[in-house]
Amino acid sequence: MARGRRARQHRKLLRRDAERAASVVLSTSGLPPPETPDATNRRVALLEAIAAEPDDDAPRLVYADFLLEETGERPRGELIQVQCQLERMSIADPRRSALTARASELDRTHAREWLVDLWDLKLPHTKFGFRRGFVEILSAPFAIASMRASDLLSRAPLLSVLNLTIDGQLDRLELSRPRDVSLLTRATVLSLKGLRAGNTRLGQGPLSRFSGLASIPFERLRALTIAQLRVHDPRELAQLLASESMANLDELRLKLVLGPASIEILDGASCRKLRRLDVGWSAIGDGAITFLATSGLLRHVTDLDLSGTEMTTQGLAELLQGDRLASIERFAIGWNPLDEDAVRLLATWEGGQRLEQLLLRGTPLSEERVAPLLRTPRRQALRSLVF
Repeated sequence: MARGRRARQHRKLLRRDAERAASVVLSTSGLPPPETPDATNRRVALLEAIAAEPDDDAPRLVYADFLLEETGERPRGELIQVQCQLERMSIADPRRSALTARASELDRTHAREWLVDLWDLKLPHTKFGFRRGFVEILSAPFAIASMRASDLLSRAPLLSVLNLTIDGQLDRLELSRPRDVSLLTRATVLSLKGLRAGNTRLGQGPLSRFSGLASIPFERLRALTIAQLRVHDPRELAQLLASESMANLDELRLKLVLGPASIEILDGASCRKLRRLDVGWSAIGDGAITFLATSGLLRHVTDLDLSGTEMTTQGLAELLQGDRLASIERFAIGWNPLDEDAVRLLATWEGGQRLEQLLLRGTPLSEERVAPLLRTPRRQALRSLVF
């Protein structure tokens, strides 16, 4: 019942996005006057289609053709085409470098005119970025995302990649109880990062509460990063990770000093489809490593970063049992007190047939000692050892 109600609310919000997009022409389209009524109507219809299906490239590419062929707005049309192509392209594709350079050139040359309505808001410490041809990236203090959400969405209704910082008291108050969550609910990527961590107690970042985030319906969220913050109450972060909204997360990065509280935080987490998990430098210790190994959170993980977690060889042994890391392709375990037995464990590990990259920087293990032992039939996929 609750899921159906949230779905209806989500559709309503998308319709409102379409209306906003039509009324402001996404603010950043750089519309060159004059334009015929037919062209304006077609533009509005195309923008409504984009707002209604923000994750689909097809409506964007149709709009790009419209800009290139009917309005003469070639730079914006080309940016949409190039960035959509980059989004679908493999990192190793040889065409990627040239396309990235072209997208940067278009951005550098035309961003000022495309972002004029957003700059008029005069928001401090705020930056915007283009993704798939439209303004989707916001880098700003958390308080601005919460207090000025309506202004931002009226000018850039497709904002969804939110890189938010927590610094002063206002940011921390808004984080604990956001006054407007309309922008947060649209996030596909959400990063919450404390500033000036070196000037705070133990260098762990501003003391923060997460109770206000647990009830937000993050329907589209796929990647969550929480970094350089001190957790006021581990139960609040546990509640956030256990919420239904986290069930479809692909990527979770907790760059926090968690210590023994990590088991409480991760126990009950609903994110069972993770492809990337990064708890590096969290000092969680062997107890939490053992919990992770048996929790099911690692079942689909292809990229696992346990650097600086104070994991010993005993903790590594727990991880490598059976098929607990069956999907792993990148495994970072550097800066941990591992001994020579760790080499033997890695060499005789039954699983890990997909492992391509192993990062051991900062451990007592040497490349001369490890490399020969890992050249076994089980490690045929291994392409890179990093010391």
